[in-house]
Amino acid sequence: MSAFAIVSVSPASLDFGGIGVGGSSGVMTVTFSNDNSADVIDFTSITATGDFSIVNNCPVILDELTTCTVDVTFNPSAPGPLSGTLTFDGFDHSIVLGASFLPFTETVSLSGTGLSGDLGFEGNAVDLGTVSANTTSQSVPVPLLNTGNAGVDISSITATAPFAQTNDCPATLNAGTSCTIMVNVTATTLGSQSGTLSVNGTGPQGAVSQSISLLADAVGEALILSPGSVSFPATPVNTESSAQTVTVTNGGTSVLAGLLVSINGDFTQTNNCATSLDPGQSCSVSVAALPTMAGDISGSLEVSATSAGQAVTRTTSLTVTATTPNLVTSDTQLSFPDGSVDTPSQPQVVTVSNQGTAAVTVNAITTEGDFSQSNNCGSQIAAGGSCDIEV
Repeated sequence: MSAFAIVSVSPASLDFGGIGVGGSSGVMTVTFSNDNSADVIDFTSITATGDFSIVNNCPVILDELTTCTVDVTFNPSAPGPLSGTLTFDGFDHSIVLGASFLPFTETVSLSGTGLSGDLGFEGNAVDLGTVSANTTSQSVPVPLLNTGNAGVDISSITATAPFAQTNDCPATLNAGTSCTIMVNVTATTLGSQSGTLSVNGTGPQGAVSQSISLLADAVGEALILSPGSVSFPATPVNTESSAQTVTVTNGGTSVLAGLLVSINGDFTQTNNCATSLDPGQSCSVSVAALPTMAGDISGSLEVSATSAGQAVTRTTSLTVTATTPNLVTSDTQLSFPDGSVDTPSQPQVVTVSNQGTAAVTVNAITTEGDFSQSNNCGSQIAAGGSCDIEV
C-alpha cells in the first residue's frame, strides 16, 4: 500500500503456470479496493506489462468503500519463464497535498511460463554416401531431439522414396530427450538420390513439424550373381543332377580382381571365370547337385573378389531333395507242392514294390535251380510303383 493512501489490491501476485506459446490462459482476477470511508479516488491509468493483457470494470472515479476488478490473461510469446506487472496509478482525494491530492501506485506481480515443444535434427542433411543400386543400404541413425521445454505428441514420421525409415520414438517425446530414426535407401536408378525425412506432432503451442534432407549416390553393384537361388529337381543319392547356370557379372565401374569361386555342400561346380572381370563383363558357373545322403540338402555357391580395394562377396543358395529307392517283395519264400519231372508247376506270384523316393532301374531278374520266371516289371520301377513276377 502506498504511504497514507487508503487503498488495497488482492491478490498481490498471480502465477498462471505453464501455457503454450501463442496461446492464452484462462482469466485470473485482481480486486482493487478503495478502503477510504471519507472520499473517492480517481485512476489515471491501469496497465499491464509483459505478455499479459487486461480487461477492467474500474470507473475513472471509484467511490469510497467500493471495489472494482481487473481480469488478467497470460499470452506467452516465447518459451520459458515470463513476468510482468499490473499497475494501478491514481490520486486519493481524502488527502490534499497543496493544490492536488495524494498520488498512489499499487502493483501486482504477474508470472507464467511459456511452453513449447520443439523438434530438431542435427545438421541440415543426412548423407548416406555411396550405395549400391538395387540393393538396400545399411541404415544410418538420425537423432530426433526435443529442444523445447514441453513434450511433443508425435503423429507421423515419414521418409520419401527411395529412402525408408524405422524408429524407436515414443508417442510423446518429452522435453530434453531424444529418439533415433534409422534411415536406409534402396535406389533403383544410378546417380544422386534425394529425399526428405519429416516428423509431425503437436506441442502445447500447437502443431510442430521438422524435416531434414536425405542424400545418397547410387552406383552399379560391383559383384552380381544371378539367380540368387537355385533349386534342383529331386535327385537320387550318389547321382549327379543336370547342371544349372549361375551368371557372375561386374556391374560396377572398377575391375573385379582376385575372383574366386567356391561351393559348399553336396554340389559341384565348373566355371569359365578368369581371376579378374572388367566392368560390364560376365562369366558363367555351371552348378550340379551330387547328394551323398537322402533328404533335403542345402548349400551355397560363393564368389568373392576385390573392387576398388574393397572386398566383396556374393552367394547363391542351393537346394535339392535327395532320394533313395527301397524295394520290398510280397514274399521272401515260395513253397511249391511236389510235382512230376519235366512238368511245370502252377505259377506263384511275387509282387515287387518300390517304397523309396527314387525310381529303380531294373537290370535283370533271374532265378536259380529248377525254377523259371516271367514278369511285367519293364526297365524301371517308379517310386511308389510295383510289378509282378510269376515263378
